Amino acid sequence: MPEDADIQYAIDHRWRIMSFIRIRYPDVIMDYEKAWYPGRDYLNTFYRGGGDARAAEDKVYLSNAADMLLFTMAVSGSDNFFKNMYYAADVSENGDYTMRQIPWDLDLTFGRIYGEKVFEDDETMVYEEAAVPFLRDTRPELVRPYLQERWEQYRKTFLGTDHILHILEENRDYLLNSGVVERENTRWPEYSMSIDISRIVDYQIRRMEWLDSYFAGY
Repeated sequence: MPEDADIQYAIDHRWRIMSFIRIRYPDVIMDYEKAWYPGRDYLNTFYRGGGDARAAEDKVYLSNAADMLLFTMAVSGSDNFFKNMYYAADVSENGDYTMRQIPWDLDLTFGRIYGEKVFEDDETMVYEEAAVPFLRDTRPELVRPYLQERWEQYRKTFLGTDHILHILEENRDYLLNSGVVERENTRWPEYSMSIDISRIVDYQIRRMEWLDSYFAGY
């Protein structure tokens, strides 16, 4: 993560990139101070406990931040843990922003971590971006019941364990029945695709049970 002074350096040199952060903006940037402000203040607020005078909870859409945390935790999104994330700032006319998170590049999920065929057996790994944990500690009366209620609601619907396992099995069957597995293994035998998802299924069952206890105490 770049320090605040690093971002000021990028502003002074009219750079769109500093460290592992890149501004993706379709128009020509005329004011680099203004362009960097949302990301800069977001880092200062949620990662350094500083930021401008506005309340931290006003700088994010809580529904989006909570959903991102629950999603990343449910799928064990190691690929989106402090990387592979878009932060989209909705900026008002007076310059205030509200931040949204959008994940991309989701191949390292459900226990897969970086490295060739590496699997994480520990179902207690925590994949949390900083905003919600920060608000949990600074505004517990706002965040804790909100997140717990949302988790319980989702667990009764699309985050039910049986539903997740059904999706995994459905996708496995699609890849098999459509001939994808055969074509892949013929073309790249050294990187053979396995249709055995028993390890993922076992991991996900344990993962969801642990997440129930984790969010119950959030």
